[in-house]
Amino acid sequence: MNNVWMVAAIRAVLTALVVGAGSALVTWAQTDDLKQIIIAAATPALGIIAARLGVEGSIDAAANK
Repeated sequence: MNNVWMVAAIRAVLTALVVGAGSALVTWAQTDDLKQIIIAAATPALGIIAARLGVEGSIDAAANK
């Protein structure tokens, strides 16, 4: 994995952790159902990973060539 992909992966994971944790806390304030909390946290986290790592990483890698 080259440096551009590594930076994109680190940014994706850190952003996904922050947004996922925030979503989990907001959902936890509304309900105690663990399944709903996990789904509410995972949905934006996976979207961010897909966008940041997949799309942005590939664009940055193509621009870096």
